[in-house]
Amino acid sequence: MLEEDTILIAEVKIYPWKSYEEFKRALLNLKLPDDDNERARQNIALIKTQIILDNEPNARENFQYVMQQQYKETFSQGMYPSYQIFNAFAWAKFFQALKRGDFKRDENQKEK
Repeated sequence: MLEEDTILIAEVKIYPWKSYEEFKRALLNLKLPDDDNERARQNIALIKTQIILDNEPNARENFQYVMQQQYKETFSQGMYPSYQIFNAFAWAKFFQALKRGDFKRDENQKEK
């Protein structure tokens, strides 16, 4: 009779080289850029790639976005689309905020 058993093993790291000798050869033959500009270009390319991979939309966000758009279309079916630029109340709130000085910079912010 078989019984279930859980065995914890140490972390395994997988490398693209088959052997230590292959890794050593690849490391010794590695061509690093000599100038700072080329190193900076490579670093920026790596950072851009990481940003793109970190911000990839997932299926759930995509589904929610599509459902939101469909709801919006259903709600406003047969009507002209509404644009906030033509909203008189939004303009009134904007001018009130402008008069209050909400958009002025603070003296402490100018120094920074």
